[in-house]
Amino acid sequence: MLVQKKVNELRLVTTEGHIGWSDLIFVMEKKHRRRLQEKFLYKLKYKQ
Repeated sequence: MLVQKKVNELRLVTTEGHIGWSDLIFVMEKKHRRRLQEKFLYKLKYKQ
């Protein structure tokens, strides 16, 4: 059974695998960029 959630309830937990797999990373807000940098700085070194 598929359970639908409201848009504001959806969450995606970014993992090291997501960062490693991606060639380009877009964020919508500065705080999102900051959070990714805090958690994955060493993986983001060569990303755009």
